Amino acid sequence: MQGICALAVIVTFASTGCSVKKFAISKLADSLASQRTSSFATDDDPELIGDALPFALKLMDGLLDQVPQHRGLLFATSSGTQYSYVWVQQPADEVEQKDVAQAKQMRLRARNLYLRAWDYGIRGLALWDAKWELLMPVVALVALFSGFATPVETSALTALYAFLTEAVIHRDLQIFRDAPRVMSECGLLIGGVLLILGVSLGFTNYLVDAEVPTRAVEWTTRNIHSSFLFLLLLNGFMVVVGCLLEIYPAIVIEVPLLVPLGAAYGIDPIRLGIIFLANLELGYLTPPVGLNLLMSSYRFHKPVGEVLRSALPVVAVLSMGVLLITYIPGLTTLLPRLFGY
Repeated sequence: MQGICALAVIVTFASTGCSVKKFAISKLADSLASQRTSSFATDDDPELIGDALPFALKLMDGLLDQVPQHRGLLFATSSGTQYSYVWVQQPADEVEQKDVAQAKQMRLRARNLYLRAWDYGIRGLALWDAKWELLMPVVALVALFSGFATPVETSALTALYAFLTEAVIHRDLQIFRDAPRVMSECGLLIGGVLLILGVSLGFTNYLVDAEVPTRAVEWTTRNIHSSFLFLLLLNGFMVVVGCLLEIYPAIVIEVPLLVPLGAAYGIDPIRLGIIFLANLELGYLTPPVGLNLLMSSYRFHKPVGEVLRSALPVVAVLSMGVLLITYIPGLTTLLPRLFGY
């Protein structure tokens, strides 16, 4: 019980916004997760346990808002199934002969508690099982920003880490049986990407040789005098590009055209690049040819219309985000300026 009281103090302490709150919460979450089972198991007062368990479960639920990936706390909270069975479902069986409606309501409450405990348990297991996969971005970022590897070498190192994780640790990939097939599929995929990039680079070289970017700047600045209108038209154009082109050819083909146009209207290159990528992502979710819609439909075996209906709220949020990024320069330039870029 002392651990629960201390936990309550920490929850109050955390609400003050102190910079060390997560550290303190994590340490006491460790203590609570390790001592909770023993402290309740050794208590010989069932009524006291029944009164304390809801409070303890709710406190742990509140702590998980601060440390949602604390595996021990997730497992400790999942033990709420014991409370559901002993203090909710069993009493429902006892009162059923007297009050069927109350028994039904109690069983519904027990079911909800079971589902909540199940969700916490699954989250704890998922975090533990995915620990090696979660380390993959760490491997890539450390290799890249420590200077240990170049971007190309970092890609190869990350691929090697993924291969060893699947083949050696999880053993989902048999080296002699599955590795040749996987390498063959990767070769086909990379070959397709390289073919697309080669054609895109050739087309880009043609545009440069034909002075298309220069002519585009002259025509645009002669006919469009407002940077506000230019950005609005740019958004629409990039959404269409995102609908029709994959990201690699879109970057290779469109960037040489857009950089001179952005410079002509005095748009910061970092801001222009972020607007470019945000619009491409919006285009990938925009019907009728949004690539992400088609990929999701194929991957989850759902009609494109159903996927589109599910994606519409996301499209609306992304559209608002794109407009904010476009017309509020500080959202894209503040942090780079703070770091001297």
